[in-house]
Amino acid sequence: MAGGTEIVAHRSGIEKAVAGLILVACAFYCFHALGLNFGSLSNPRSGFMPSVIGVSATVLAAVNLVLTLRKHRMAEADEVALDRYTALNLLMALAGTIAFLVLLDLAGYVVASALYLLFLTKLTRSPGWLVPMAVSIGATGFFYFCFVMLLGVTLP
Repeated sequence: MAGGTEIVAHRSGIEKAVAGLILVACAFYCFHALGLNFGSLSNPRSGFMPSVIGVSATVLAAVNLVLTLRKHRMAEADEVALDRYTALNLLMALAGTIAFLVLLDLAGYVVASALYLLFLTKLTRSPGWLVPMAVSIGATGFFYFCFVMLLGVTLP
């Protein structure tokens, strides 16, 4: 079983390296985004959203790196198996994302986003239709309100 342990150790090293690279990429993006004209909350400029996204991504990447390091320090090894169901879900999510991009151009943000979020919530085996529909319509409405009403951004 020593061979299995070596494979798991190799995977944990790859996970740590990927988490570190993601943090470096996010920090690089954040550094350059903060150099843009931020403006203010009441009068955002071109650097407002890139700065918010850069800081958020860097914080989340740092949390991911810490959790990855702790996971491999605390647990000896968790084998990751990609079963047939998980692989199918991954391919379905990818196909849904491509369909979202096509539908975004054809039907616009509101319709494409609502359908995409409904598809993703049903893909995760959410029971029934009421909660997934409420989540997809609510999230789409929230982002529409934030970008169009508050920030005055024109969505496709």
